[in-house]
Amino acid sequence: MEKTGSLQLTPLGEALIDKSGWLPDGDIKWGFLRLDAEKRGWVIRREDVDAHIRELHLQLSACRSVFAWIQAWNSYVTRFFKNNFGKAANCFGKEHLNEVIATFEHIQASLFPSSSVTAHLKEMISTRFGVTDIPDGFLCLPIELGGLDLRNPFVPLISVREGSRSDPMFSIRDAFEAERKAYHKAKVDFELLDYKRPVQGNWRPNDAETFFSLEEYLSCRDETSSPLAGAFADLMDQPHEVKVEMTKDVSEAYNSVKDLLAWGWHTKGYNKWIMACFGPEVIQKFGGLSVGDRSLLPVGLVNLLRSEKVRWQG
Repeated sequence: MEKTGSLQLTPLGEALIDKSGWLPDGDIKWGFLRLDAEKRGWVIRREDVDAHIRELHLQLSACRSVFAWIQAWNSYVTRFFKNNFGKAANCFGKEHLNEVIATFEHIQASLFPSSSVTAHLKEMISTRFGVTDIPDGFLCLPIELGGLDLRNPFVPLISVREGSRSDPMFSIRDAFEAERKAYHKAKVDFELLDYKRPVQGNWRPNDAETFFSLEEYLSCRDETSSPLAGAFADLMDQPHEVKVEMTKDVSEAYNSVKDLLAWGWHTKGYNKWIMACFGPEVIQKFGGLSVGDRSLLPVGLVNLLRSEKVRWQG
């Protein structure tokens, strides 16, 4: 029964139907999302998020190496949380993205009240190895370049935020308007051109002299409306990612090391954002984007360790 529920969404100003006795009680939920009648959309259930924040704190505290800590962070934050918040989609709109961003801020503030994930990781490295003045780019660059490949949950959200819809209902309203225009055009053609030939074979409607009403025209819109089908496809699509351009210095430095990276690495928007945001700092600190001698980097060993499943604490 905890997976059973119902919700009524009526046009604004209309009264709700008494559902007692014929519709089950309970919330409509998916992942960390709950369908909210007042906001007329999906909202994130913070109480469930807080429970998993406590669990994540337990898992991170049990990690005995920096690599294990980062692997646990990447798995939990940028996979588990991200997947359960729902993918960005035009039907969710910008409000959903803003709520996800705010929730990730809440997660980080709960785990690191006086700092951030990067500051916490730098402090961990400094305490264990005595290394200071660590640039953020070192934490976020891929293993192949000597970085730690710490994943940033904000980058994928911010990169699509500007391309998301402020009002997803615009597509539906536009489709309804297109339907009305198509109806009136067909009606004018019918009346002006005396368009009264049989519709199919010798069949003719009982009242062949009168064009049917708008209500009848729209009565089968779920099967016949091209504008509505287009709106549905548009709303189910994901917002376009805003492309970021690397500066000339970063682009030149990247071209000198791109052969070290996996094929197709540069085609992923997230990687371009990381390079554009943190590349200048890394170049200033290390003279290039490779922060270590390739021959001395245990890339194979690290990739092997990362391929293993995270050993979660019971």
